Amino acid sequence: MPKISIITTTYKHQDFIAKTIESILSQSFTDWELLIWDDSPNYETWNIIQKYVEKYPEKIKAWHHSQNKWIVNNMNFLFEMVDKKTEFITFLEWDDLYTYDNLENKIKYFLDNPNTDFLYNWYSEINKEWNIINNKTKMKFLKKISFIDFLKYWENFIKSFWCVTLKYSIYDKFYPLFSPNWEKMFWLLDFFTYLRILPEINIWYLKNKIFFYRYHWNNFSWFENKDTLFQENLSIYEYYLEIYNSDKLIKKIILYRINYLKSIYNISNNNKIQSLTFLYQSFKYSYKLNIFNRIKILIRIIIPKFLNDLLIKIYTNK
Repeated sequence: MPKISIITTTYKHQDFIAKTIESILSQSFTDWELLIWDDSPNYETWNIIQKYVEKYPEKIKAWHHSQNKWIVNNMNFLFEMVDKKTEFITFLEWDDLYTYDNLENKIKYFLDNPNTDFLYNWYSEINKEWNIINNKTKMKFLKKISFIDFLKYWENFIKSFWCVTLKYSIYDKFYPLFSPNWEKMFWLLDFFTYLRILPEINIWYLKNKIFFYRYHWNNFSWFENKDTLFQENLSIYEYYLEIYNSDKLIKKIILYRINYLKSIYNISNNNKIQSLTFLYQSFKYSYKLNIFNRIKILIRIIIPKFLNDLLIKIYTNK
């Protein structure tokens, strides 16, 4: 029986997957199982994975499907494959790395703090050459968060699933993953899931930087995918608007968020009139929330088009 199960999904990451698996094999805590789903259309990544499965059949299990089933289906399949006697579930993305004491730190915390259901940790950022490019990343410290607080923050205060470890005992809250009216949701699946379950469980954080998050050519850029990101965001708030339509306070916050989101999207496309319209609507629902960022949108609406074009170019090239 593994103490902890690690879930990893891959998609055309033949350049990185070996190092990712090696970072698990080098863990100081050894009572684990690794479950991998490869969605690559070719066999380059899969062939690498298979070598590790053959060498460590009791530790590593893997599946391949050349037709992309997307992250929701992939993650749910791996959740189903987790050993039913495991105590904890954690995650590692296809191109990221654990520090050697990652699992040890997380297991120790859970054993010392049995009331914690869900743990997230800090991380460092690396590039494709494996060099640290940012060792100062920080996340919010949260022990408990209400649904309304989550809406007010309107941000994914946890980098991604890959920073998360949870008790198997809350499996039924996590599984199955699903996305609201957006079959191929990728960007915000983790945020939607947190919004759905974290208000109901006990969460905590580790300041330890026990994880390396990689930035490289195959990462997703916000600007290159702004249309998709906008649709995913919108689908989340429309989903909850329908659920909380009779709750005046929550409905008001959600309507503010929807209009604020549409204002950001339109100014990023240089649609100033539409952006101003939605910005005005956002103030109708809330004067206080996120006022500084709304002022920044207003400035971008007011400044000449060539300056806003320049800002868009700067953001695009980040």
